[in-house]
Amino acid sequence: MRGGLETFRMPKHPEFFREGVATQRRQQNCVDSRQRALLWKRLAFDFVGDLAPGRFQTRPMSQKPAPKTIARPRVSSGIPWWIWVLLLIVGGGIGFSLLQKSIPDDPAVLFADAITAFDKQEPMVIQENLQKLKAYPNFVGQQNLLDGMLLLSSSRPLKAIPVLQEASTEQAVRPKALFYLGMAYAQAENPLLAISTFESAIKDDENAHNSRQSLALLLQDLMAWNESMVHLTFLAEKEYKPSQTLKTRGEMRFELGQYKEAARL
Repeated sequence: MRGGLETFRMPKHPEFFREGVATQRRQQNCVDSRQRALLWKRLAFDFVGDLAPGRFQTRPMSQKPAPKTIARPRVSSGIPWWIWVLLLIVGGGIGFSLLQKSIPDDPAVLFADAITAFDKQEPMVIQENLQKLKAYPNFVGQQNLLDGMLLLSSSRPLKAIPVLQEASTEQAVRPKALFYLGMAYAQAENPLLAISTFESAIKDDENAHNSRQSLALLLQDLMAWNESMVHLTFLAEKEYKPSQTLKTRGEMRFELGQYKEAARL
């Protein structure tokens, strides 16, 4: 001891010193192990808590909303409904046309339609119906009549005359055939045969007004006024084309010098 105090010093024995150092290291390692274990537990607890629903959320990136497109209504097969309607209409029309073609034509209706078409000046309809009538041998007279009418309408009276003469032998079409035959003679500048033909038509049927009128006008042109007046008076009584009949009678009265009678008409 120096100064009354004796300072304690650790012995400097090497084995004792090494054992003490090792003990301190072991104790320090135990403390460090406990601290690391506690630290890992806390980290694990915090990590699990962050993964809980509603705890850990991310903010979505701002994006512009995609433009809305309006889908067109379509049928299950993908074909629009109006195409189906169009197909039904077209198919129905084709089916109806085929059905009409499968039904045989009525020759009497074909002939009547051809006569109406002649009055309307529709030669194409006449020719079409005439071709169809050729399939019916019992309608030869009707075919000849239509042929003669077409020739007469095309200003070929000389070719129409023999055809109409043959048609006039068929009783079913004789009145019409005689009328157009008389017109053909008149166009061919053969008034005598025209007059006799119209008279034959009137003899067969006194109500053949078209033949009687044509006869009256032809007699007027030949200045056979008295005979023409007889036929015009008959037509006036039957009220056949009254305006035209009265006008022709008035002109004839005036030509005959019958001015008072013409004025009364």
